[in-house]
Amino acid sequence: DRLFSSQFDSWLAPSVKNYLELKEVYDSISNQQMMNHEQLQRNVFRTTYANGVSIIVNYNSQSVDVSGQNVEAYSYAVTGG
Repeated sequence: DRLFSSQFDSWLAPSVKNYLELKEVYDSISNQQMMNHEQLQRNVFRTTYANGVSIIVNYNSQSVDVSGQNVEAYSYAVTGG
C-alpha cells in the first residue's frame, strides 16, 4: 500500500508535490484573518481571508460548479488575492 510503505522512493515524489502545492496555498493565507466561512451548496464551503483569498472546498464525490468555477470532487479551488 502506497501510504504505508517503508520504501521512501514510492512516496517521496508525491509527498514533495503535495507539500509544494499546499505550501503555496498556505503562504497565500498565512497571517491573514479569516473573514467569512459559508456553505455554498451541500458539502461545499468557502472560507474568505482578509487579503481577499478564498478557498472553496468540495467534500462531494462529484465535481461542482461554483459561480462558473469547477471544483473537482474531494478537492479545492483558490480564488482571489
